[in-house]
Amino acid sequence: SGFQELLEKVDGGVLFIDEVYQLDPKNSKAGADIMNLLPTFAEDQRGKTSVILAGYRDEVDELMSFNPGLSSRFPNTWVFEDYNEAELRTIYSKMMQDRKMVVETASPTVSSIVAARLAFGSGQRGFGNARAVRNQIEQAIKRQEERLSVLIDAGEKLTAEQAALVTREDALGAKPSLDNSPELKELD
Repeated sequence: SGFQELLEKVDGGVLFIDEVYQLDPKNSKAGADIMNLLPTFAEDQRGKTSVILAGYRDEVDELMSFNPGLSSRFPNTWVFEDYNEAELRTIYSKMMQDRKMVVETASPTVSSIVAARLAFGSGQRGFGNARAVRNQIEQAIKRQEERLSVLIDAGEKLTAEQAALVTREDALGAKPSLDNSPELKELD
């Protein structure tokens, strides 16, 4: 199999399998074959190759029950907690800086609002940590591109500052409007 060939090429170092639970050995013959190869490989490579199985804790725990040899071959577990709001704000600011984007100054700061919104998802299944920050930034850039395309279509020449600026609305989305939402109108 392709995985067997991969294992034969691994000679020391690290074999990292992310989202390992997607192998789903209980419902996939290929996944079962891979999960049956791993304990022997881990034992044969002990001290030479580190094998890391990564994924959501509950799913990895269930996967480990597939083969009784897995838990003894992979006895160490590290749990990485979700980032807190301050860490998410730092990640957001760094990612924007890396993209050479400038976020409009606002009070409270846009990065604080973005981080608070993202932190709301912390601890929930599927929360993506830095991936969630990146997705938020990509949405902001899409809104920025739409905003700037209107100016370009109107014949305006953009400055470098305009091209780098992410407005509050770009970053956070449009403010809710009572006119467009019957649910919000009911609250008014």
